Amino acid sequence: MSGGSSSSTFGAPGDPPLGRGGDEIIIAGRFYPTGTKVVTWLDPGGCNAYACTPPLPARGAPGAPPDLAQQVGDALICVPRFGERKTTPRNLQGEQRAPDGGGSRDNSENGSSCGNTGGGGGGGGDGGGGDSGGGNNSASPASATTPTNALVTTVAALESVLNTIVVHYDGCGTSARCFEVLHSERGLSCHFLIDGDGTVYQTLDVMERAWHATTANDASVGVELAHWGALPPPRHPPSPKTSGPEGEAPGSPDSDSFPLRRTGTIQGQELHQMVFDDRQYDALARIAATLMARFPAISNSFPRRPLVVDTLKRMFDSHFPGAGDVGQREMYLAVCARDPTVAVVPHKLPDDELAVYRGILGHYHVQANKIDPGPAFEWERLHAQIGMHLARRAGTQVFPLKH
Repeated sequence: MSGGSSSSTFGAPGDPPLGRGGDEIIIAGRFYPTGTKVVTWLDPGGCNAYACTPPLPARGAPGAPPDLAQQVGDALICVPRFGERKTTPRNLQGEQRAPDGGGSRDNSENGSSCGNTGGGGGGGGDGGGGDSGGGNNSASPASATTPTNALVTTVAALESVLNTIVVHYDGCGTSARCFEVLHSERGLSCHFLIDGDGTVYQTLDVMERAWHATTANDASVGVELAHWGALPPPRHPPSPKTSGPEGEAPGSPDSDSFPLRRTGTIQGQELHQMVFDDRQYDALARIAATLMARFPAISNSFPRRPLVVDTLKRMFDSHFPGAGDVGQREMYLAVCARDPTVAVVPHKLPDDELAVYRGILGHYHVQANKIDPGPAFEWERLHAQIGMHLARRAGTQVFPLKH
C-alpha cells in the first residue's frame, strides 16, 4: 500500500484522535465505528488519495485544468485525484445531471482499475428494465431554496446530496494493486477498497467527491472490491480443481472450478466470474449499514427485476432437479445463490430511473460500458446482511443469515 501520509496533499484532514478501535471510517472529519477492520489514509500502510504524487502527464490527468494541459502537454505535474461534491439537479431533484464543465475533467473516469475486465464490450442489456425505483428509493423534491451547482462544504449539505453507494470490482485482484492503478497510473479515486480478506482501506473522507462513476460521483460513495473480474465463459468444461494452475493466482478469471464460479448475463453479455469472498460481503455490509445509518437517504435497496413465478420455477427445477415442492421465497433464494442476476436489473438503468434512484448500485447500472461488479455478486445476500446490521443498530432482534 502507499504510505498513509505525504508531504504533498490536497486538503487531507489531520491526525486521527486517540482511542480508536481500528474499525472506524471517517465522515466529515469524524470517526464512525463499523465493526470491521478499517485502515484509513491516516494509518500506517494506508492508501492516501490526498497525495498529489506521483506526478502524471498533464494531457491525460483527470485532475489537470484543461488550459494547463494544453500548455504543457505531456509534462509531469502534481494533480488531485478527487474533487468537491456539488449540489446538482440529479442529487437534489432527481433530474438528469449535466456534464461537468469548467476546469474539471473528472467525467473521463470509468471506474474499475485493472485490465479490460472493468469495462464491457457491446450489448444494450437484455430487456426487462425491472423495479429500479419506487418506494423509498426515489428522490423527494428538493426545497426551492436549495441552490444547485453549489459546493458541498458542510455535513448538512452532504446529507442533502449523498444517496447512493456504487459497487465495483477492481479487476486487479488486490486492493494494493487497485490503489496503485487508480492513484499512480490513472489519476482516479474511490472512497473504499475492500481486499480479499475483508480489510477495508479508506482513501478519502466521505465528504470528498471521488472519481469512480462519472455522473454518479456527486451523490455517491464508491467501493472497489478486490477481484479478478468477469470474462466470457470458457470453451472447455469445468474441472474439479479449486485453484488455478501453477503460477496462476487462485480465484483468477481463468480458474474454472464450478463451485466457485457463477455465470450470468450483464449488459447483454454472458459472463462467468469467480465468487467474492465471504469476508468481503461482511465488510461491505457493515460499511454500507454505517453509511445508511448516518445518511438515511441511502436506502437498503438495489434495482430489482420483477419476479415471474413460472420462470423462477423453471430455473429452480433446472438447478435442483428432483427437489420437490418448496416455498416461493425458498425457491427464489436458492436460485439467486446459483445465479445472482435473477434478483437484479442486469444493465444500465435508463437515465430517468437512474436520476431518482436511492440505494445501492452496481457500476453497470450507471454506465453502459461497464460490467462490474459482475454476475457473481450476490445482491440479495448483501441486502440481507445490511438489514441485519441496521436492525442490530436499532436494537431489533435479528437472526443469523444462512447460506
